[in-house]
Amino acid sequence: MENLPTESKDIANESYRKNADASIEKTGLHADAFNAWMGIMQFSRNQNPDDNAIKSLRTYFPIPKYGERYGVYLNDDGTVNERQSSLNLYIRNSSNPEKVREYNDLADEVNADLERMIMEKDTRKAAEYFQKIHKLLYGREYAR
Repeated sequence: MENLPTESKDIANESYRKNADASIEKTGLHADAFNAWMGIMQFSRNQNPDDNAIKSLRTYFPIPKYGERYGVYLNDDGTVNERQSSLNLYIRNSSNPEKVREYNDLADEVNADLERMIMEKDTRKAAEYFQKIHKLLYGREYAR
């Protein structure tokens, strides 16, 4: 299994933990996980996706599971960043397990549907996925 720190109390910057607490308290998940979904957001806004839009979308796939997103954090040289890994452990332990399952199920669904969305240039379905993840992470749908 992952080589995460066993305790999350040693977070170097308390403000990061407070930020995570505020986000998790609202919806049960850390809203920062939304970054993994930026490809879906961008694709959903494109009326007629070209090769560049599709290439951009692919750079975000596969969308990682919630626990993978908040796993061991490696520095550029391959060493474990203890501070970030400790924060990730804190986020994982503080998150609502049912919401994590919902997140993971949606990530699986979108990952499985990627090729079809690309072939059909189905930006409407991408927009539906985008609304679902936005509501899950922020507690409300995205308003344009």
